[in-house]
Amino acid sequence: MTVPNPNPFVWQASGVEPLPNGAYLCEFVGMAVFANEKVVDPRWRWVWRVTSGSQSGREATALTDCRLTAQTHAGRLVTGMAGRQMAPGEDVSALIESLKNKRYMVTVAIGPKGGKASVQTVSAPPEM
Repeated sequence: MTVPNPNPFVWQASGVEPLPNGAYLCEFVGMAVFANEKVVDPRWRWVWRVTSGSQSGREATALTDCRLTAQTHAGRLVTGMAGRQMAPGEDVSALIESLKNKRYMVTVAIGPKGGKASVQTVSAPPEM
């Protein structure tokens, strides 16, 4: 039995705290098909691991439709990591595999339709 908080102005833990909005230096871990009883169509789950700063070791993720075009979220993530536009008909499975363990600058923010914060953009890290 949980006891209600007597002071509603005290910030409460919400289970798994999301990664705060911002830009992070990350390493690409990979992507996999995500499906459960609540998801009608399978999705791709993209994962990066934060490699520096106060959030080091945490995951930055994105859940996207399984469709690669220049206008889809998944397509923008791939072109951001690859640093180039893809050609229609190009099979990028080997490209995505080759991007693992490489560093990127990812931006975590609320998406255009609201909801939970996730990786919205990916690019090459800045020169240091």
